[in-house]
Amino acid sequence: RAGALGVCGCPWNSSRSKAPGGRRAALLFEAMESSSSSAPRPRPGKGPGPAAQPPYDLDIEQAVLGALLIDDGAIDLVSPLLREECFYIPLHQLIYSKILVVHGRMIKVDLVTIHNELDDKGVDALCPDGKISLYLTDLSMKVASAAHVESHARILWELWARRCLVEMGHGLSRDAGDKCGNDVADVLDAQQDALSALVNSAPRLRFCKMVPLMNDILLSLNQRIARRAAGGWMGC
Repeated sequence: RAGALGVCGCPWNSSRSKAPGGRRAALLFEAMESSSSSAPRPRPGKGPGPAAQPPYDLDIEQAVLGALLIDDGAIDLVSPLLREECFYIPLHQLIYSKILVVHGRMIKVDLVTIHNELDDKGVDALCPDGKISLYLTDLSMKVASAAHVESHARILWELWARRCLVEMGHGLSRDAGDKCGNDVADVLDAQQDALSALVNSAPRLRFCKMVPLMNDILLSLNQRIARRAAGGWMGC
């Protein structure tokens, strides 16, 4: 069973795809292409399919990084929720990784310490203004405080999860159409593993449903009342 890390860091089956053979399949592909060419193109980030831009939010990414630069105490709130690949912009992935590195050294995270880690011409080339120092300063001015950094971090995780799901969907479509490729059971097994890993990484609180919980509490109380009526110990 072949597995790999995709662009967004999500594991999925990455076996090579082959177009289904046969005249009927060829006619079907021609019909699909003709219909898609006449249909209006989806707006970036809105429509389905490979042509749509992967879901991400530039403002949220900048807000999270800016909050970490002005308040390094927020790193302890964000680091359990986000990994580097949760940021879509490569420059933001790099900045976040350096923030974690500096924080891991027990050094205060601020504009100076992060700039020292990123002071490189290659990094400057990734910046809109051509200077990482200017970009870090702009990030620090995006937010007034780190009050909303945790909620913003959860939004980033959800956007990354959506990118993973899109990538997994493309991989599943490829593998499902490959008649000479992996066995269907292996394809389904790989997708199930990838989905389980994604679900388990979700930064959500696991709440119990109230009805089953109350039923369990009432059952426990009834059992204690019955024991007490029979002369047993109340604490049993």
